[in-house]
Amino acid sequence: MWQVTIKYADPALNGGYPFRQVRAETPAQLRRIVEWARANPDVTGFPYARVRERYGNAPESCINGHSYDGGSAVRARNDWTECVCGGHLAYICHRDDFDDFRIVSLIHDDCTTTAFAAFSAAKARC
Repeated sequence: MWQVTIKYADPALNGGYPFRQVRAETPAQLRRIVEWARANPDVTGFPYARVRERYGNAPESCINGHSYDGGSAVRARNDWTECVCGGHLAYICHRDDFDDFRIVSLIHDDCTTTAFAAFSAAKARC
């Protein structure tokens, strides 16, 4: 997913706002937005960046069945690993000396981190 910030030369052309942010879910949608912005003489810029979002509900339990609800001793900890794609969210369960590490946003081939690096960084922050 990409977020595009369309900047207008005259804010009056955009309801009084100097820019508008839109999201593209596919490369084809991004291409259509960029082509429209290039062809529009009222647009002065249209920077875009990849963003990651979690689809669906947050996991309710780790792979061993431990619930993520409850006090800090049993509740999952969120961890964030920086990456050129925007970053990766992970849930970590430490209950009963079992470490469950679940990366929610997938690590792709063009990412600058690995699952092992994300796990190691999260473990060091515990």
